[in-house]
Order: sequence, then C-alpha cells, then structure tokens
Amino acid sequence: RSFRKDEEAVLTSGKMSIIEQHIGHGDGYSGWISTLKVPLLDWQGTAHALLTHNRDISELKRLRDAHEVTARRLDDALTYMADGLVVFDPDGRLLLCNQQYRAMFPKTAHLRVPGARIDEILRASIETGEHVMPPGGETESWIERTRDGLRHDGENDIELSDGRSLHARIRRGSEGTSLVVISDVTAQRQAARAMAEMNRQLKELAG
Repeated sequence: RSFRKDEEAVLTSGKMSIIEQHIGHGDGYSGWISTLKVPLLDWQGTAHALLTHNRDISELKRLRDAHEVTARRLDDALTYMADGLVVFDPDGRLLLCNQQYRAMFPKTAHLRVPGARIDEILRASIETGEHVMPPGGETESWIERTRDGLRHDGENDIELSDGRSLHARIRRGSEGTSLVVISDVTAQRQAARAMAEMNRQLKELAG
C-alpha cells in the first residue's frame, strides 16, 4: 500500500520522482532502496504507465546514518569545549569553528564563519580596534606573518583591546589544514603579574 501510494502520487503529478523506501522480505532481510519513478505520458500528456528503477542503498544508508551520528557527537564536543577552536584550509580559508571561538572576538564574530579568509578577518579585527597591534607593527605585514604562521606548528599570544589575553596553539592537520585552539589566559596572566609585583615589593622591603 505504501509503495502504491508513492506511485499514484507520481502518476497524478506527471513528474519524475526519486524517493528512498524501506523494504522487508519474508526471509527477514530488511534494507533500503532508492527508487526512480518516471511517468510515461501519452500524446495528450496523460500518464498511462510508470517506469521504475530500484537501487539497493542499504550500505550507503548505514554509512550516512553513522556519519550523522558522528557529526552530532563532534558538534556536541565543539559546543561544550571551554576553548575556542577553528580550522583553516591551506589557503587560509575558515572551514569550521565553534561558538566559543566567535564569542572571543565579539566585534568580528559575524565574519568568523566558514568561507571567510584569515586576511579579511584579521584586517577587520584591526579596523574595529578589536586587536592590539604589536608595537611598531604594520597592518599588512602583520597579517601576512600571522597567515604564514598557520603553515607551521606553534604557539602565539593574542592581546585584545578590551584587556583580554588569549593564547593560540597551532597544529598542522591532514591535507594541509591548520587547527587552532585558543584559550583565554587573562586570569592567569593577571595572577602572574600580581605575583611578580608582590615579589618586587617584598624585595624592596627586604632590601
């Protein structure tokens, strides 16, 4: 009845359709088929017959479902990470990132999306005053150095104009991709500075 209902819908519309259908046989076999249904029209444009072609996609369906489960798990992992994560392709184009990464850069969060180039992101970050340029730094040369830095494993610090300090760890992935994990180390840096100042004052008192 289910198969017949699909066929009647194609005959009524007079348009080709490709649908996925679950099948079960008496021997216990259960699987999925991709079915092409094409109405055959007479000279008046009326459907008088139906051509169908079935292809077993059970394994494809299994792999697709497994991929969706993996994708959901990855999405959950990215969502609940404390750190920001971003992946760039060999040309410096953003492939994926989590929400924490975008939240770390509120002034340019709208630009930090799949497809954006690292050059565009960094230039906007400077123009909006979000990023603190290194002393004596020149924007384009700094952008070039930062982009080239994605081609090698390494670490660097990021200072933002709102006083936050971030630490980025870069790791080269397969096929030339670059995975960057960014941590907010503001509290640690503030604590280190406070400790250094305390030690300095103690030395003065003891001296």
